[in-house]
Amino acid sequence: MKMKVHLAVAGLAALACHSASRVEAQVILNPNYINGTNQFTNTNPAILSVLSAPGNLGMTIGVVYANSLLPTPGFEEQANFTAAASGLSAPYHLTVESSGSPGIAYALQPYTDLNQNNDTYWFNIANSPPLLTNGPPATVNFSECVTLLDFSFVTAANVPVPVSGGYITAKIPGQSYPNEGGYQAIGNAINPGATNRYFAVRGGTNYAIDIQYRIGTNIYADQVQFEIITNITTVCDQIMPIQCVVPAASAAGQITGNVNIAGEFLLSIGGDAPPNPNRTVVEAYNGPFGNTRPEPESHGCGSVQWAFWEHTLAHRSGSELHGSLQRTLRLDQPARLRLRKPGAGLQCPCRNAVSH
Repeated sequence: MKMKVHLAVAGLAALACHSASRVEAQVILNPNYINGTNQFTNTNPAILSVLSAPGNLGMTIGVVYANSLLPTPGFEEQANFTAAASGLSAPYHLTVESSGSPGIAYALQPYTDLNQNNDTYWFNIANSPPLLTNGPPATVNFSECVTLLDFSFVTAANVPVPVSGGYITAKIPGQSYPNEGGYQAIGNAINPGATNRYFAVRGGTNYAIDIQYRIGTNIYADQVQFEIITNITTVCDQIMPIQCVVPAASAAGQITGNVNIAGEFLLSIGGDAPPNPNRTVVEAYNGPFGNTRPEPESHGCGSVQWAFWEHTLAHRSGSELHGSLQRTLRLDQPARLRLRKPGAGLQCPCRNAVSH
């Protein structure tokens, strides 16, 4: 297991929409049907109480995809489904193209949203029998036993720590499907204030798990992001705990410098959403592990404070620190000044001055 520390890194950029790479449904000349059920087969009462009532973190909605198998030319169809109230199963009904003998067989794969639509879970692929024109419909059921990963956010003394956000991915090594990143399950968000997070994955499977979690809410002051990457083998119908330690903060390092370009005045840089308001900033980036920190600039003196933990900086010999300040010329022509200071292995607390 390894842990990285990040500063003010945005959460997982929106992963590609589930159907972004799928071909739109085609005109069906010889319709036939594939029906079935997507189901979690768990019997562990502790897991059932999370997926079903009272936890209600099980299935909600989803999509099943069908792709014709060779030698038939490519047919692709999909159908939406809604889960039963239990959150443990969801029936689906799919209309597909059929043909005369030998018929058309399909590879099917559903995904379902879990955890109040915050998570995505992909079932394994299953093939249908060939579908013949005027022949009977096919039935293809998907049944899997899930493992619940229970991430807890704690101090080194095992005291719970509320986090302000994050995300989780689960990838099966060597597998490049079912989506662009090859992820079998995705946790798109960790609720602010959470001290633990359940995450459902397929049982009896080897995984590379990546969780990023944040503390602090102000990107300019106290927001710090951590990452844990670990390999696990899941056990069907079990809750597997994973502890995410939030290290105690030591004194923060600081980069200071004077920025002054004659004949210019400050240009406000647009913010995208709170807590990123419109303001002129000095930005430090390409720090240890790709950390970034913007800081408001005032009176021509930029100051960027880096809330790194001391042990993080100790092994960053040769790292580079960059700063950028955006101003505008009097003729309203934007200009961007970049400051660059190669590091020689920073220690915390630190104070490196850069001026231009």
